[in-house]
Order: sequence, then structure tokens, then C-alpha cells
Amino acid sequence: MTAGRRESSDPDPHRVDAVTREARAYEKVRPLHERFTQRLEVLIRDLLVQRGIAVSLVTSRCKPVDSFSEKIQRGNKHYMDPLREVTDLAGTRVICYYSEDVDAVSDLISREFRVDKANSIDKSATLDPDRFGYLSVHFVVQLNEARAGLLEWKEFDGLKAEIQVRTLLQHAWAEIDHKLLYKTEKDIPSPVRRQLFRVSALLEMGDKEFSEVRKLTEIAERQYTESISKGDLNVDINLNSVMLYASQSLSVKALVELSLAEGFRPYPSKRSVSTDDSGARELVAVAGILKFRKLADLDDIIRKEASSQSILRAIAQHLNSRGAKAPFALPCDLILMVLVATSHGSDVEIYDRSHFSSDIIHALKEVAEEKR
Repeated sequence: MTAGRRESSDPDPHRVDAVTREARAYEKVRPLHERFTQRLEVLIRDLLVQRGIAVSLVTSRCKPVDSFSEKIQRGNKHYMDPLREVTDLAGTRVICYYSEDVDAVSDLISREFRVDKANSIDKSATLDPDRFGYLSVHFVVQLNEARAGLLEWKEFDGLKAEIQVRTLLQHAWAEIDHKLLYKTEKDIPSPVRRQLFRVSALLEMGDKEFSEVRKLTEIAERQYTESISKGDLNVDINLNSVMLYASQSLSVKALVELSLAEGFRPYPSKRSVSTDDSGARELVAVAGILKFRKLADLDDIIRKEASSQSILRAIAQHLNSRGAKAPFALPCDLILMVLVATSHGSDVEIYDRSHFSSDIIHALKEVAEEKR
């Protein structure tokens, strides 16, 4: 090698100096991007709640300085103004349960932000059918004009962020894909490539099957609701039917009012009875142990209790005699108490299935013994 000449693989000192300058410049403004990242995550969470879109996870991160430096010196792209051109200094990821939720979240983002369409990408639209990969949607966004004009958002006006939207299965693929050593598809040995094709296809099929399960569940819930509203309780006992019955049945409503009159505590108003399924799961399990099959079987016992008032009153009296707190008037819990006491506590597994406190279980056993 001739003295004074650099090998072509040696780093360009001018480029190194430029990267160092840009990294230092980013380090100075990174606190602003970090605040933007945090506020963006909170905003997206709030928007999802307002739209009634339930998701698995919302996470965010502000790009570290070393990641910024590494990105701007990659050979596949030349940045003239990195702080403006790098679009993922702030990043948020929304992990959805179902593929149709990805569409709903994408619609929300399009409505609530200014989307940079030139830099945004829907990988499901760009991936060839004979290629494997995770299908997610990447948005590059800025605050819309209305929000950017608000005092609390004004400092973030003009900043860009990347929002990724994908399903749980797509996220699983992406996480595993990051662990693989292959940078391009050409690097992958043929046997491995074939296996990855199969995995990718299975994950995509899994998303479709989960969506189908959701549709069937919604159809079943509509049928249960219609039957219960008509008083037709010849409906199989399962988690969905029991939760709908507990929230809609007039018999259960009467049971709740009875329990309150006997000193049971009102359920905290900030929580939703209809979505609290812990008691419903136990109720379904105990009903199975006792060979109850239809909601009508439960309803018969509940109406008898509503007319006699004996079980809940006895439970309240036993708890009071022990100086124990009265339980909350949760519909499924009340049904379960009546069911256990009516069964005379014949199966110890019934108590094992219960989430009740030791005081309530003791009261239930005493009442069950009196009913023998």
C-alpha cells in the first residue's frame, strides 16, 4: 500500500466528524423528543379509550443517541438534515388483539394526526404473496393543526413520530425476526426459508381464525341477549351467557336489591359489574360441578331465594355475629352464594373454587349445614 493513502474501507474522517456533530445536536434536543414521546403515548391511550378500542399493549420509546448515530451513517441512505429527516426519533407501538382492530386504530391515527403518506407504509400492501414477513402498518405523523395550536402541545409542533400498529401474532413474528441473524432473505439457507414460509403462513392464518372466533362470539352474545330479554332461559351456561344473564336478568336485579337490604355493600361505582368476570368464571365452574346446564336452572333457585330471603339474610347475620365485613353485592357472587348454600355444601371442591374470604366461606358452610 502506498504511504499516505487510506484503504477504501477506512472511515471517512469528514463523515465521522459530521455524524459526531449531528449526534451532539440530537443529544441537546432529545429531552424535547422524549417529552413528545411520553405525551404521544398518553394521547394514543386516551384516544383508544374514547373510541372504545381495546388493545393488548401500547408502548413508546425515544430513540437513543447511539441508535441515531448508527442510523444516519448507514450506507443505504444519505441524510442532508438528519434531525428533520429521521422520522422515528419518537416511536409508539400499538399491539392489537385482532386484525380488524389494526384497521380501526389506523383510521383513528389518520383522523387525529397529520400523516406523512410518503414515509408511511402498510407492509400488508407491499409484501409479495410469495414472501414471508410480518404485516404491520407504520405511520409517520405530526400533530394536526388543531392540537398543535393548543398551549400544552405547542412545543411539539413540527416534530415527527412513528406509530406502528400490528396484531399480537404479527408482533410475535417481529420479535423473533429481530433475534434471527439474517439481514436479507438471500442470507437464509433454503431449508430455513421454507420453514419460515410455513410459520409466516400459520401466523397469518391464526389472525384470520381469531377474527372468526370473535365474530362467532359476538353472534352468540346477540343471541343470548335476545333470549334473556324475552325470558327464554333455555340457554347453555357458559362465561358469556352467565355474564349477560347477571347484568340483564330481572331475577338477578331483585337478588341484588335484596342483598343490599340485608346489609351487603354496594359495588364500587367506578368499576363495571358487567365486565368483572372473576365471579362469573367461578359460577360457571361450580354450576358444572353441580350438574346445572341451563340458565333456567339457576333462575329457578334465584327466584326462590328472592321470595324467601333466607340464604342471604342468614349469611349477613353470620358475618355480623363474627364482626366481619359484609361482602359486595356483586351479581355473580350473590348467585354463587345462593347456589353453594342450596347445594348444602355437599362437595368440598365447591369451596375450593371460590374466591370468597374465609369469613364468607365459614358463613356459607354454617348456612349450608342449617339447610341440611
